[in-house]
Amino acid sequence: VNEEMEINVDDVIIDFSLYPRQGGINNDIVEQYRNSIDKLPPIVVQKSEKILVDGFHRLQAHILEGRKTIRAKLIDIPKERILIEAIKRNNAHGYQLTKEDKRRLARELWSHLDGNITDRKKELANLFSVSTRAIEMWTRDLREEEKAELEQRIFDLWLSCWSQEEIAEELGILQQTVS
Repeated sequence: VNEEMEINVDDVIIDFSLYPRQGGINNDIVEQYRNSIDKLPPIVVQKSEKILVDGFHRLQAHILEGRKTIRAKLIDIPKERILIEAIKRNNAHGYQLTKEDKRRLARELWSHLDGNITDRKKELANLFSVSTRAIEMWTRDLREEEKAELEQRIFDLWLSCWSQEEIAEELGILQQTVS
């Protein structure tokens, strides 16, 4: 359930570990938002802890204008989903993430995603509104590391006299891959 209401500016928590941009404040954007402060859409805040999900520059504009409250949409999501939600919202409007922010975040999220390589590439491509080719380029070395680690685990189990079938079952991969 999403609620929209006025909340105190001081109650909003900015957790920079969940903020998708590097480089801090874009002062030009803040000034632009200050000039149209009453026309801005509400910021988005996680309901339970009041962690900012979307609207950092809008919040900064309110602070610089001396506003004590800000319109906010409160959303009920777990803390571990805030970064993904922030990325989705930043790709949908206004001040977009830079290519470097997208690259850095795709690399950061790569190992936390479930599914096979194709599914993970598609998920990140959709999240960042880029091609799967871009994701492939950004994560090439990470995929090579994963492959090397998998090959080492297979080899170690093989040296411990495990059968191909046992190794495949243990690692959750096809027996053909082990072979």
